[in-house]
Amino acid sequence: MGCISEGICRDCGTIYSIKTGGGFINHDLHCDKCGKLKTVYFMELREAPSKYRSFEEYAGKCECGGNYTMDAPPRCPNCGSTNFERDHTKDLMYD
Repeated sequence: MGCISEGICRDCGTIYSIKTGGGFINHDLHCDKCGKLKTVYFMELREAPSKYRSFEEYAGKCECGGNYTMDAPPRCPNCGSTNFERDHTKDLMYD
């Protein structure tokens, strides 16, 4: 199950949208270096050449040189910090 919520950076105070997880049709991956989000749809991987064994391999490298992974945390778009607080009163869950 995926979740879109509001994040508040504890380092710089920026308020931003955080998207994590995925749904019935996709996985959301983040870059382990800059935090950029990349959504990979199950159909894309199924139609891709067999050399891709995972969503992470298929997602490839981020333009910053980092890797898209399912374990990388979201980052503040202003300062790059992973030190944030979610405002769970504004969570939107989806599949």
